[in-house]
Amino acid sequence: MNVLELARSRPTGAPRRAFFDFFAQPAPELEQQAADALGPEALDGPTLAAAREYGLLLQSYERLFWTTLGG
Repeated sequence: MNVLELARSRPTGAPRRAFFDFFAQPAPELEQQAADALGPEALDGPTLAAAREYGLLLQSYERLFWTTLGG
């Protein structure tokens, strides 16, 4: 279910928190998608280091996003 479907499924009088509800749920399929994207080959040192750096960068952007929303 995506954000728009969640928003539409709420009763008219209910708080419209669909955006937050959507992102508050774990997404177990993402871990499998990431493993599939990497493939069966082991990562070499430089590739693994770059992947870790990109992951940390993504986490910092996400932290900024949520901090901005939280005020």
